[in-house]
Amino acid sequence: MNSIVTIDYPHSPVTPEIAALRLPRVMKARQCFVGPELCDIPAAVRGEMERVNLAARFNPGARVAITVGSRGISSIPQVAAAIAAEVRRCGGDPFIVPSMGSHGGATAEGQKTILAEIGVTEDTVGAPIKAAMDVVELGKLSRGMPVYIDKYAYEADAIILLNRIKPHSPWGHIGSGLMKVATIGLGKQIGCNTIHAWAVGTAQLYHMIVEAYQLVRQRARIILGVGIIDNAYARPARIVALTPEELPEKEPGLRREADKLVARLPFRELDVLVLDEMGKNTSPAGIDPLVVGRPKTDPEGKPIEGQPKIQRVVVLDLTPQSHGNAIGLGNVDVTTRRLASKIDFYAMYMNAVSACNVEPARLPMVLPNDREAVQVAALSCGIRACNSLRLVRARNTLRLGEFYLSEALVPELKKLPNVEPLGELEPLAFEESGNLF
Repeated sequence: MNSIVTIDYPHSPVTPEIAALRLPRVMKARQCFVGPELCDIPAAVRGEMERVNLAARFNPGARVAITVGSRGISSIPQVAAAIAAEVRRCGGDPFIVPSMGSHGGATAEGQKTILAEIGVTEDTVGAPIKAAMDVVELGKLSRGMPVYIDKYAYEADAIILLNRIKPHSPWGHIGSGLMKVATIGLGKQIGCNTIHAWAVGTAQLYHMIVEAYQLVRQRARIILGVGIIDNAYARPARIVALTPEELPEKEPGLRREADKLVARLPFRELDVLVLDEMGKNTSPAGIDPLVVGRPKTDPEGKPIEGQPKIQRVVVLDLTPQSHGNAIGLGNVDVTTRRLASKIDFYAMYMNAVSACNVEPARLPMVLPNDREAVQVAALSCGIRACNSLRLVRARNTLRLGEFYLSEALVPELKKLPNVEPLGELEPLAFEESGNLF
């Protein structure tokens, strides 16, 4: 941990008048999402492998690399294990390649640690893990951009791309999925940095990923892509196998399918959104931009349709699985000393530098505890808003099934058939330290 944040106050910057601000009462509610869910993951994987005739795609004894990234995907250990089992059944020798760009502090050990924490180990998936940051340059695109791939994947006899297909930003047509793991994930730190550097200032990142993928497909031995589409509860709704040739045509449609299943809050406008935590395991961006409505424009300054309007975003803590990488804080208005003390600036800045995007690594206002963070956020919305504050408190931007809503939002519940109250209105409950229970 390389935290260098020391936030100290001779006395609290929250004045007695602010401290006396009455925060609204809140009610717990449950949002019910409708969508498919797989009951038997190994059977779903086996069915897809048989459909695409996995056995015919490599020779007996072939060394088959299976990509696994750093996302907090609930089913990834089971899916990876099922793919490895199918490869062995067909006579292959499977192994796992960490495919997460610069994450894990851009070190092999850091990436293996992340895999272990998401449940991917040699024991759980039944295949060894080969981790390195060494890459091979596959060639250059017509515009001159070099394309890289992990050396173990390059040396394999076959590569199976595995990743969840999900929106990563509000404007990308393929989002975070199979072509991205083939180029940015397998490209390690240098590949991730190169693609982002060539796309700075434009909305062309995802089109550049597709172009880079075509080069990877031509010069590396990709035989399949296996995509996971999660439902709103972050559990697998569908698993689909695609041939390397199908990916550019079919992945945009799968991204649109995933869009419809992403959990969102039922309110389009809020004064204050309080998140108990943020982290790389809850969203690739730390906090999901489709939930908090940031950014409002794409890299070229064009407005993004459908983004919610939230005046103030408050985040109280950082997940342990983030290993101090607080990327995404740049989209937060107020945070706590508790979160700031957990920041590993090397990990966060490595992520930001590799993505050529410094904004998500900026620090918001840091206050001593949860109560003062919420009070300052509320007051900054103005006295008129404070008198009828539209506030929601949720665990994080991935888990939105249950949340708290303020008294001003209660009348809207009758218009939301998929939301039910779980209790009565009650004050926000703070510990003696000023942190929320």
